[in-house]
Amino acid sequence: MYEVDWREIPLQDKAKVMSKTLEDFCNFSTKMDNKAVADNLSSIHPALQQYIFDLFIQYVENLSSKERYDARNEQAVKSSKKIREII
Repeated sequence: MYEVDWREIPLQDKAKVMSKTLEDFCNFSTKMDNKAVADNLSSIHPALQQYIFDLFIQYVENLSSKERYDARNEQAVKSSKKIREII
């Protein structure tokens, strides 16, 4: 398995490295890969599940505040706005 040693990454760079890692994964993944990731995340420590969920909610909040978007991310922005109404 490939692992990143997050202890070696300077604190100020961790968010950029994680964002780039997730971006790269999404560029080369399939729906089956996405389900596998969701399945794996669902079985990790409960405290980490909460932390990851909070991260995803922050992402939803960021998307929902976008004023400008195009066809490539329209569904993500509109869905985020609906989710924000619920939470």
